[in-house]
Amino acid sequence: MVVAHRVNTIRPCASSWRCSHEIGGATRRLTLDLARPETIADALAGVGEVDHLVISAIEQSVNSLDDFDIADAERTVTIKLVAYAETVRAPRERLTPDQSRC
Repeated sequence: MVVAHRVNTIRPCASSWRCSHEIGGATRRLTLDLARPETIADALAGVGEVDHLVISAIEQSVNSLDDFDIADAERTVTIKLVAYAETVRAPRERLTPDQSRC
């Protein structure tokens, strides 16, 4: 299978440009804000067929009971439960036949 292009979706920072360059090929960089899952479908609207979808590292937070931060906890839950699902749901009709479907 030939990959026509790769899309690297990552939060904006200097390392995201480096990652896109290191992947090589016809890599296109998109920025998704996983803390705002309502924006994900629009951000992925211009992406064509999807051969592989990987959701990898996210920002890590330490939230102990002694120093519990409700806003930080809500952000983490939103990313892990809502945004991950939306990131798969939004392009699911464009997953190629060899790709697993949810």
